[in-house]
Amino acid sequence: MKPGLPSCACLLLLCLLGAHATLELRNAAAMAAGLCKTRPTDLIFIVDSSRSVRPSEFEQVKVFLAKVIEGLDVGPNATRVGVVNYASRVKNEVSLKTHRTKAGLVKAVTRIEPLSTGTMTGLAIQFALNVAFSEAEGARVRSPDISKVAIIVTDGRPQDNVRDVASRARDAGIELFAIGVGRVDMNTLRQIASEPLEDHVDYVESYSVIEKLTKKFQEAFCVSDLCATGDHDCEQVCISTPGSYKCACKDGFTLMEDGRSCSACSAAAIDVVFLIDGSKSVRPENFELVKKWINLIVDKLDVAESKAHVGLVQYSSSVRQEFPLGRYNSRKELKDAVKKMAYMERGTMTGMALRYLLDNSFTPSQGARPGVSKVGIVFTDGRSQDYIGEAAKKAKENGFKMYAVGVGNAVEDELREIASEPLADHYFYTADFKTMNQIAKKLHVNICEEENPCECESIVKFQKKGDSDRIDEDVLLQLLKVSKTCPFSDIRERATELLKTAQDHGIEIPQALASGPSAFIPTEKILEHGEDQPVLMEAFLSLGRVDHVTMVMAQHPSYLSCFLRTQHALLQLDGPLPSHWRHYIVIMASARHQCSYLVQLHRCLFLQAGGDETWLQGLRSAPPKLRRLSLINKLLAHRPWLLSREHIQELVCPGDEDRWSLAELIQAVVLLAHAHSLSSFVWGCGVNPEPDHMGGHAFHPPSPSTRPADSPHSPAHEDGVGRQGWSDAVSEVEVLMKRMQLLQQQEEEFSQEEMVTRFEKERSESLLVTPCDDSPRIPPDSVSRFVEDADYGYQDFAPRGEQAPPTMRAQDYSWEDHGFSLMNRLYPDMGQLLDEKFQVVLALTYHTMAMHRDVDTYMLRKAVWNYIHCVFGIRYDDYDYGDVNQLLERSLKVYIKTVACYPEKTTRRMYCGFWRHFRHSEKVHVNLLLLEARLQAALLYALRAIGRYMT
Repeated sequence: MKPGLPSCACLLLLCLLGAHATLELRNAAAMAAGLCKTRPTDLIFIVDSSRSVRPSEFEQVKVFLAKVIEGLDVGPNATRVGVVNYASRVKNEVSLKTHRTKAGLVKAVTRIEPLSTGTMTGLAIQFALNVAFSEAEGARVRSPDISKVAIIVTDGRPQDNVRDVASRARDAGIELFAIGVGRVDMNTLRQIASEPLEDHVDYVESYSVIEKLTKKFQEAFCVSDLCATGDHDCEQVCISTPGSYKCACKDGFTLMEDGRSCSACSAAAIDVVFLIDGSKSVRPENFELVKKWINLIVDKLDVAESKAHVGLVQYSSSVRQEFPLGRYNSRKELKDAVKKMAYMERGTMTGMALRYLLDNSFTPSQGARPGVSKVGIVFTDGRSQDYIGEAAKKAKENGFKMYAVGVGNAVEDELREIASEPLADHYFYTADFKTMNQIAKKLHVNICEEENPCECESIVKFQKKGDSDRIDEDVLLQLLKVSKTCPFSDIRERATELLKTAQDHGIEIPQALASGPSAFIPTEKILEHGEDQPVLMEAFLSLGRVDHVTMVMAQHPSYLSCFLRTQHALLQLDGPLPSHWRHYIVIMASARHQCSYLVQLHRCLFLQAGGDETWLQGLRSAPPKLRRLSLINKLLAHRPWLLSREHIQELVCPGDEDRWSLAELIQAVVLLAHAHSLSSFVWGCGVNPEPDHMGGHAFHPPSPSTRPADSPHSPAHEDGVGRQGWSDAVSEVEVLMKRMQLLQQQEEEFSQEEMVTRFEKERSESLLVTPCDDSPRIPPDSVSRFVEDADYGYQDFAPRGEQAPPTMRAQDYSWEDHGFSLMNRLYPDMGQLLDEKFQVVLALTYHTMAMHRDVDTYMLRKAVWNYIHCVFGIRYDDYDYGDVNQLLERSLKVYIKTVACYPEKTTRRMYCGFWRHFRHSEKVHVNLLLLEARLQAALLYALRAIGRYMT
């Protein structure tokens, strides 16, 4: 994906960030490429085989262990593996010293039998600490080079204490991972696991999906060779170190202060050879001007033994080396030698001179240094008498930076053939020898590496200039066309021309409206997180910019990393749909929710991907095949439960000229659902338009007197809490905490009938939850042109006075048991990416709630998730929907339902009205749950319809 015009604030932030890829991404890439080794580790699996674990489930645990082992480097000097089996008693099944090969280990694991008694997890950890990790059982002496790791798998509440013994194990240097299954006690897992908990605690709904954790643990033990995988930012030389790397430069280059770049400019090493035309057409008086011109360039070079070396070759009908590289190591010596150069005064054999440069000038025998940048400067005043094409091409293929300078009768086509790209920086011409000094000034600038106009600072400079020179939509569209390629210096020049043209035609220049990434969240709250720096750089490297959505999501880096990987795969990696089609589908989907933010963002990306600008005139201008998505687009956006096999059949009908293949359709469905749910996030977090996109500007700034009452500038809403409501907000938090504690202590179990009744009650009550603002909103034409049947919207799943559609029971069709496998079958790898994202957002916790610490928020997260699914007609048989009423107060329900079902009606007043004493990052977390729960619900209905069509 090529970069769009960047946001100043975002890029300014990025210039301060380090260019570090996340460890998770590096190790995943290394695993995929087979370029990692597992660090020397003593690894013990501690496996629960109590009576609650059925025999078939225990077999699935053994498969999981075997797959993790397959990804390890097993051996006496590498990774040693042991297995402890426990229930009410503990059995050492596999000792660290017993098996030295993978095959032997896997075979031993397959022979393990369940003990089928109680659950003494603390006893098992104590056994591992005292026995399994002892030297007598094959453990190595504790050292920084040997990791000690225990992975505990359990599905229940322990009958003994685990907190103290787990603490002793961690103090002994053992890294503890806790995997919980089914009805496991999450508090127990947190008491067991090492910090950070988000990396060491995992939860799966059932043993049937535990294999999904295999990849995580293979990567956890992987130490990637970052230089071999290419996951480094060294400009020239990468040197591997354990789990990391350092940068170096080739001979003659200097490592810059950033620790990755190498300078080949005047401050570093460079080999420069002049090829000077000494033919008779130059004439003696002009040849003296040429020598002065050479010395003007030499004056700008740092000539020294370890820095710039200069050679000089004169040619006419023959070639003569005046002096080789490295003979003179001071400017004075060089300039004196240039002055002494005698004029040859014969023909013009430029091709011969170029071949001499290739065969002689840049060879070690003539003073050229290995690894040092090579620059050739060719001067001529006439047409060459021999062929130059092959030699000119080979010089550039050899990596020489070639400059061509012509005067008088020089043939410009020949100069272009000699010069390196971009020609504007490497090709110069003047009609008069007396004006050559101007070329010397320009050419000096370009011998050195100019500031990369695509780098942060240049972009920010351009953006700052643009902040005061905003242009209208037509002019901006022209800018987008010229912004498809760097350098930005070209864009700056073109922008200046366009601005002048606009002003000459009396076009009023609009000003940016947005004051930050979000209208709801103060910018300083968004930028205060330090741990999100690597993931923001990851976003910049992936997208070419850091957009406002990414900056808001960056308050939760572990989620953002998953989101970016999924979005990158969806929009950029190989797939059946062309890139510009993907962006157009996102535009169609975003327009259903009047999300001009996403429409304008992907409008730009559509053009950059080579899309036809006429398609942007509206759906009627798009190809018929794309227009056929309109029906499932509106159903997925507003009433996904109505999707049926007939809708799928209509799109993939054989023989139809505009038919969709199943592979194309599944990608389109994911794109549609992704854009619908992301629109909810944009509206729910008040994401502001990008300053460089249409919709992010106005011709007149809003008057303070006309701001709405819920304006972000209103003092009554500072930090999301009114001045008069502070004590009430604190009280609300305390009430919620007490309710959570009571529910956690509640041991009453309800019958299936009662559970159904509670679901139906919650579903009926959701009918009464409606947005505070019911006034219709008229979207701008730039959005509405992509919408058909604009009046079609969300309708309550259980409408009053009508027959409600059948509920989707998770027992009959769930993501874990049905949707995941079908997605992976039709869209390889996307199922895994989506599943990881769902798991991460549900497990995301910092164990805080408002001003409280060490809080188990799982019940609250689950209540939000299940309430969203409830309003979309999805029921979980094992969930007590009475919890929803206890934990989600009305203002939160209004907010959730609005953002999930009709996000375009979301207001800042709604955002500020719930959880008034909670942090903004916690409210963003709610929106992440909204995004993913809505996405999963839509995909479940779509996948069910596709599955029914296939059968």
